[in-house]
Amino acid sequence: MSPSRRLDPDRALVIELIATVDRDLHDGIGRDESIELLQQRAGGRRDLLAAAAGHYLGLFLRHGAAAPDAPEYLSRLVAAGADLAQTAAHVRRTAV
Repeated sequence: MSPSRRLDPDRALVIELIATVDRDLHDGIGRDESIELLQQRAGGRRDLLAAAAGHYLGLFLRHGAAAPDAPEYLSRLVAAGADLAQTAAHVRRTAV
């Protein structure tokens, strides 16, 4: 068995951002508070916010009505500062 590989720190933060926006929405955290928390967690990394936003946009494009919260997740990540120019690359990976 090969030794376990450590998760890339950037990938770990993207996963944390995805989980944060999901938890905030489902726990009823207000939009402004959620956006502020996402900004704090991202630490100015608009590229990582873009990766998380691309995940949700791809999810919505792929599953549409089966992912009814995806637009709100995406909206919060964009409001937190997701770099829209980078989001498209992540959509392609998710929506395939």
